[in-house]
Amino acid sequence: MAESSTGESAVAGSPASSPVEAEVEAEAGGRVRVMLWAVDPAEDQGAVERAYHEISSKLVGTPGLLGNRLLRSAAEPTKFAVVSEWASMAEFVTWERGADHKPATSPLRPLQDPAMRATIFTEVAAYGPDGPFTEPDGF
Repeated sequence: MAESSTGESAVAGSPASSPVEAEVEAEAGGRVRVMLWAVDPAEDQGAVERAYHEISSKLVGTPGLLGNRLLRSAAEPTKFAVVSEWASMAEFVTWERGADHKPATSPLRPLQDPAMRATIFTEVAAYGPDGPFTEPDGF
């Protein structure tokens, strides 16, 4: 669900420059987490949560998508983060460039926080209750 505040695709090779283009170009192995931020408009509290559920129900079964979460700020309850987890950068990029991406994610586009850029993270290490995992994807 990563798009720039202008709604442009956030992948390398897009016709328009995007806020995470350089990160995507650094193809890395392992899981990928994509984060974007959204804000409930004062006149429509609950808009982000409704959009999240609408989009997420459409994305069930998307190849490579391991899941996503909607997080609400404890300090500013009108602000949210959407975190999606992908099996690999290649699967994320394939979905991001696909024809279904923009129509599926359009409900959240007008609610994105213009002060925050969508960001892509690749997992490099992870710890569990017993210490480090032997593989970064050890969850």
